Formats: sequence, C-alpha cells, structure tokens
Amino acid sequence: MKLIKNIGDSRVADIIHKSGINANVEVAATEFSIYGFSEFLDRVDRFQNIKMILPIATSELHCIWGNETERSFRNKLNVQQLSRKVLNILKNKVDLRISKYLLPQSIIAIEDSQRP
Repeated sequence: MKLIKNIGDSRVADIIHKSGINANVEVAATEFSIYGFSEFLDRVDRFQNIKMILPIATSELHCIWGNETERSFRNKLNVQQLSRKVLNILKNKVDLRISKYLLPQSIIAIEDSQRP
C-alpha cells in the first residue's frame, strides 16, 4: 500500500494511468466531478471492476460540474458530450453506491495484478 498526497508528481491520476490491464479500482469520494472523472475515460476499458461510493450530496448539480478550480474545463463547452460519456460509463461499467452520509475523506484502492 502506498500513500499518495495528490500533489506534484505523486497524483492519483498518474497512478491510475500507470495501472495495468484488468486492474480493480475502488473509490470512496467526498465529491464527484464529470471533469475529474473524464481524466480516466481512456483507461476505463482496461479496468476489470470499478466500484464507487459517493455521498448523496453529490447528486446536487453544482457538485457535478466541479468547483472553481475546474472553471477552465467548463469553458471548453463540451459539457453535453462529456456528460453522455460519463453517464454511459457509470451506468454500464461502475458498481455505484450512494452513501446517505457525507464522507470525511476520499480514498482509492487499485489492485493491479501486473504490478508488485
């Protein structure tokens, strides 16, 4: 197990992009953004299983479209196309659970059979 601070060259996105074929991914997230999730669209087909737990507050639209740090992504005007892709993956590839409680922090676990 490795702790990732998610800054500099130790980012969750980098670890996911390096994961091998048939990796199992489990996520419990405090927030969900289609822009954050879209970072992994090119890797989703390589994952064997994806499990996610999101707090019920995530269903509020202002959370889904990201926060102030994602304003540049919103300005690309591709929300409709991106939303369709993300929804399709959430419906067909992700075992999604909704928590009725807010989560105190996010965690991601990747079981990668190709890495020691």
